[in-house]
Amino acid sequence: MNDQFVMSLPAYLAGLEILRGNSEHLVYVLREHAKNLNTEALTDVCYALITVDQYLGFLTDEMSSAEVDQKSNIKLSQGQALMVQTHQTAMNEALEILKVHNIHMEVH
Repeated sequence: MNDQFVMSLPAYLAGLEILRGNSEHLVYVLREHAKNLNTEALTDVCYALITVDQYLGFLTDEMSSAEVDQKSNIKLSQGQALMVQTHQTAMNEALEILKVHNIHMEVH
């Protein structure tokens, strides 16, 4: 395995907290404001929730077994690094779309 990519462990843990917070906020929006959202907004919120959940699932399931070096960096294979980038891009795009509906989320 080619472990040439690294992710800071503190950044990883902070990212998990942001993802959990975004997920909780999206659930709150759906629970409390669904009756005030049009179909397009509901669809976009659901899509954003799915992308956040998929990214969070990937990070917790796949990345939890990755090796951590002495400098608190998670060593990533090229495939893992690509998957992180792919999930992050999809999630960021989904969260950006919510701005059209005046729903603002923390994007990373």
